Amino acid sequence: MDARKFSKVFVIIGTLLLLVALAWWFIYARDATSGTNTSMGRLIRCLWSTEGRCASLKQLAGNSGIAAYQPLVFWAGVVVTMLGLVIGRVAAGSGDEPGRESTFMLVGRTIGWLFLALGVGFLCWAVIPVLQGGQFEPEVLGKVWASIDPASLGALGPAIQRHIDPDLYTGVILPILTTPAYVDFLVLGAVLALIFHRRRGRKR
Repeated sequence: MDARKFSKVFVIIGTLLLLVALAWWFIYARDATSGTNTSMGRLIRCLWSTEGRCASLKQLAGNSGIAAYQPLVFWAGVVVTMLGLVIGRVAAGSGDEPGRESTFMLVGRTIGWLFLALGVGFLCWAVIPVLQGGQFEPEVLGKVWASIDPASLGALGPAIQRHIDPDLYTGVILPILTTPAYVDFLVLGAVLALIFHRRRGRKR
């Protein structure tokens, strides 16, 4: 299967995951707020996060026997869809020199563009409140991670400190986690895009 077919498959799977997440969130929020004064519109953040009001809603849903919605499904849909779109774009750009580029280079550049897209997305998310008269308060990477899977974030520090090197966590990992997510993604994406950029063959 060539890269363009992979792209279509990824986009279809990602779109289906997003539709499942949206339907699951709608049923979950509707049932959990039934008989309360909370409107579903105020719970839209729970589509991608588990913090604040979403944590209370999850507890309420659990007490009511409702299957709690998992934002991980939404994020999986976003990542898979974006990955498919980026693969398609990169493959289209490589179409004039078929067979010259290894799959390794293509995948590396695709991941780089994916991180760049995520960085731009998080930056736009931080700028929207400013346009509405608010403050520029970008989400740090650690907070974004905690809103998706707090258990893995909590296990990261002890695992690195115990099995690798305590200084690695305090000197490298922790600063990365406390840096705005858009900065981390833009820097990492730019580095990968430069490392795996398409090298055109020399003309003979």
